[in-house]
Amino acid sequence: MAGLAAYFGIGGHALDELVRGLAPRGDEVADWHDDAGHLAMAVRAGIPQVHRDHRGAAVVVDGVAEPSTLLARYAEGGAGAVSGRAATDPYAAVLADPARGVLVLCRHGDGPPLYYARHDGAVLVASEPAALLAAGVPARPDPDTMARFRVDGDCDVDTRTFLAGVRRLLPGQVLEVGAHGVRPVAHGAGTPATPPPVGAGLRLGVRLDGAMTGVALLGLARTEPVPPADALPTAGPAAGDDADVLPVYRALLPEATTPDAVTAPGLRDAPVPVTVADVDDLLAGLGEPVPDPDVLAAWVVARRAAGEVDAILDPLGGTALLADTVAPGYLTRVADRVTTRFGVALQMPYRHVAGTGAARELLARCRRGLPAEAVPAADPAPADPTLAVLRALRADVYATFLSTSFARRPGPDPREVVAGFGDLLAGRRGDAGRFWRAFLLERWLRLIESGTPVRPVEAAPERPSSTTVDGARWLRLPVVTRTLRAGDAYADSIAWYVTERVRAACADDRYRRRFGRCWYLVVAARPLAVAQGRVRPLWELRPGWWARRMSGFVRDRSWQGLGNPWTMQTAIDEAGLRRMLFAAAAGAGGRLVHRQGMFDRVAGEPVRQVRGPVERATFPANVAVAAAPTDPGAAAAELLAAVRAGLRDDVATGIAGCAVVGTDRVGGGCQVLACVGDRPADFYAAACADDPLGRLAGTPAAVLLLAPPETATSAPRPRRNGSRTARRAAAR
Repeated sequence: MAGLAAYFGIGGHALDELVRGLAPRGDEVADWHDDAGHLAMAVRAGIPQVHRDHRGAAVVVDGVAEPSTLLARYAEGGAGAVSGRAATDPYAAVLADPARGVLVLCRHGDGPPLYYARHDGAVLVASEPAALLAAGVPARPDPDTMARFRVDGDCDVDTRTFLAGVRRLLPGQVLEVGAHGVRPVAHGAGTPATPPPVGAGLRLGVRLDGAMTGVALLGLARTEPVPPADALPTAGPAAGDDADVLPVYRALLPEATTPDAVTAPGLRDAPVPVTVADVDDLLAGLGEPVPDPDVLAAWVVARRAAGEVDAILDPLGGTALLADTVAPGYLTRVADRVTTRFGVALQMPYRHVAGTGAARELLARCRRGLPAEAVPAADPAPADPTLAVLRALRADVYATFLSTSFARRPGPDPREVVAGFGDLLAGRRGDAGRFWRAFLLERWLRLIESGTPVRPVEAAPERPSSTTVDGARWLRLPVVTRTLRAGDAYADSIAWYVTERVRAACADDRYRRRFGRCWYLVVAARPLAVAQGRVRPLWELRPGWWARRMSGFVRDRSWQGLGNPWTMQTAIDEAGLRRMLFAAAAGAGGRLVHRQGMFDRVAGEPVRQVRGPVERATFPANVAVAAAPTDPGAAAAELLAAVRAGLRDDVATGIAGCAVVGTDRVGGGCQVLACVGDRPADFYAAACADDPLGRLAGTPAAVLLLAPPETATSAPRPRRNGSRTARRAAAR
């Protein structure tokens, strides 16, 4: 679909920025400027055109409309006559009249979206909010729109958008932009009278949604399409194409059981996986959130089907059809963005007939062509799709709710949101839509604030750092590994990455000589706990009354400490309720006499090592509570032996010790849980005083070796110029 851009009141550079923001809509650009430089507009498409008349007016169109007719209507009746009858096709248009110095914005019927904003004394117009942001409009979220969306899921219901200052044209609305500002001229019907014909020579695909609303579209695709009476004959499929095979697409959520394939004759089943990255891609493409999680499935299916089909019959709008209500307005935006990004027309027959008398005729047509073999593909009692998506993406949803950015947002307490989400997954509440909308809003806000799609935490670069221990300079080489899972062979997995890191470092002669003397290995306690199965995700924890009560008295309100019920419940499981009550009493008494650390002394080391979710950590540590690893000394000895077995020559004999370290929740820095070799625990505590393994994601280990002389931070002594005799002569 074409992309429209226009401005009123400023110089021509703004048009270039608007057009750049419409890059997904085509490679070619056609533009128009008036002589005074106060009006300009452009269209970006495959074959863009700006249409003019003999009076000097110009128009650009997105959709099905005759530009000359629009110019003639304007010449005869002014801005109010630009919009045609309700029975014509939907479109969006921007008309410029240099004689009057005005722009006319028109969204006829339920035509493609059109947005405008005031910025620096001008009015900017574009087919997408992203183009307005590219032209300098501030990306300020609208708190009222977000609050309404969070509570009720309302969006695209009036002129307000999720961005403060950015407004949309309503279906059927005509606005005039001039020196008088933005003035509404007309507001007609917003729903097209006749839906577009299905098929008509197009390569069709169908998206199933697990319900009968999707399966019924198979019958609609199987019936012979009825093209318009004046339609030209269309070319059939190319030679060798199987025109009788209908692609059937189904979005598969993570960890979901693959359903039985649709076995009706002439159907080709095509499962499409869905990940959390698709959520961010959807938000970036749509520009604003939408409340229906089924839109996510439609988005990934359209992206997968690009190049295979020309159009997809999609069941979006089926819920409104069954409820006998009008389809939501955001479906127009979804269809527009899908066609723009993927070149696939998203046909939603239910959207056009929902709430009208044409629904029965459409369903009768579906029944006529529906193969009986396809009926079992519909779940007789489909689950809540919103809850299904939240369950499948629960790790990413938890990570979003646990983030520091979510904690800064105005609204409910993040602990209440996390607790409520746990109750939802456990079946104790049924408002899944509330959590889905909160999840989408947070991801969208991050996208708006950063200007780029949200990306997962990447592994830290392998850059060495240095520290000083007892006057000697030591290098710390981080070791990046894959993410460990419960049941992994901890020693073998870490040892392989350590040996590869050491071999790479030994390619430099300076480092090889140091490895031949003595070097050490430090590993993080949390990955060891993960491998031992000592980490429990939040959705597996059920905090009891004592955990909820006791966590409220803890001063440390971070997710890592005991100030939340999930971490406190793990501590109670580790030490027992009686000991935790004694520790709480000791801590309270210690505060009265100004003695710190009494709680941890009484609770013991296992409680001190309990850690809550860490935002920068990799899964599952970012959404789980970790207890202290079991027998860290034995794990260190096993890892030391595995590293020696994987290396040879003097490098293998040079490794002299290994330590398991963790973040010190009480004093900060690093805490040594166990160590083996020729160095005491104080050495490792000093070498890792700034907790390097806890600050970097994806680095569960680090190598310690003496720094070569050229890596020292002290400045070298300047070399004197000239011979000793010459310096003595100059001194005389």
